[in-house]
Amino acid sequence: MNFSLIFKKFYPHSIEKVRAVVTNASALSQWLMPTESELKLGQKFFLWEDFSSREIGRVECELIEMAAPHRMVWSWKSQGQEKPSHLVFELESTEGGTNLTLKHASESGGVPSELGENKWPGKLTNLDSWFDTSF
Repeated sequence: MNFSLIFKKFYPHSIEKVRAVVTNASALSQWLMPTESELKLGQKFFLWEDFSSREIGRVECELIEMAAPHRMVWSWKSQGQEKPSHLVFELESTEGGTNLTLKHASESGGVPSELGENKWPGKLTNLDSWFDTSF
């Protein structure tokens, strides 16, 4: 892999609740990037930086692995990116909550601009606000 970004965050919620927030389209649209699609194994979906134009900052994704509730892998292809990178969500149940490890890795080089090294920590912090919301 030419780049590999790894971020870890603890959430004081059950693994089931954390999994729901990282797999639900409404929640993803709020804490990550806007999308219209529910996640289904083998299905492509899109995320947008600017949902109103639906062209600026479009990311083509596909759910390529799901081992609920512990692991989920997406392909992630930003505009201008030759080959997709991979986004891995790993959840581990611990005393008092759940550890989330997010890995963003690519063999083709270049960190996707939408969620480079400086943006992922903020996105994972945004996730906090979704645990008290029913969606």
